[in-house]
Amino acid sequence: MGFFFVGMLILVVYFLVLWNRGRAGWETLQISLGAKKRRSADVSAEGAPLPPELKLYVEELTRLGFERLGEVQVAVPGGMAVKSRIYASSDRTVFAELAETGGLAVFYTVHPDDAVVETGFPLGENIHTRYFRSHTILGGLEQAYRHQTSQAEEFARIHGQPRRVAAIGEYLEFESMYRRTHVARKMRRHTRLAVLEIAALIVGILALLAAVVYWLGSDMTTIEPLILVTFLLAAALTPVALGSFFIPFLGDWGDRRETGKKIR
Repeated sequence: MGFFFVGMLILVVYFLVLWNRGRAGWETLQISLGAKKRRSADVSAEGAPLPPELKLYVEELTRLGFERLGEVQVAVPGGMAVKSRIYASSDRTVFAELAETGGLAVFYTVHPDDAVVETGFPLGENIHTRYFRSHTILGGLEQAYRHQTSQAEEFARIHGQPRRVAAIGEYLEFESMYRRTHVARKMRRHTRLAVLEIAALIVGILALLAAVVYWLGSDMTTIEPLILVTFLLAAALTPVALGSFFIPFLGDWGDRRETGKKIR
């Protein structure tokens, strides 16, 4: 009987992992699939104080010649509102978005044909297509900015000189275009990971239903069929639960993988 309770404990842990990852995957999928239609609102007039965790970022941007454009806020699934602070370079061809949560900074440059270059610090993507380039730099905010300007200069030879973003309204116009044109590609990795997390939960539920059906069709007057079903179910779900547990680490590795010198 001791083995039976061990098996039950393992199954409880497995289903907790599958449930938590499946729920997180569903939330991520909602965010990813709704990203194209979501729009930010200008909340600059609120005059919200600068969060302490962004103080060093703002000081560094000021040293690099950036000036504040304003603040924006976007509603995401789950009843949350994500606020960002927008800054523009002295020539207004590079602008930075500082997320108030997560310590994420992203530099953007937009070209006349809607091609976009972006560089994230310390999180981001590693995407290299004809009209969209998204890189990650871990070495610091200034290094990310230098990388951004070099990539924008390279894009300018193909896509024309960058557009100027000199006001918060122009940023909102950029964001609308960006979401329609590029956000699906940027969110592709997160969408795939979310689907895997949801699929793992579905596999767990189907395995449990199959085990229950098998047990109901067995001789339920003894404990042996239930013990057999418990351990078969635990064995079947072991790779699924382990894979589901490590999926977030895979996503985190993708966010923190710095862009190398050679981009494919």
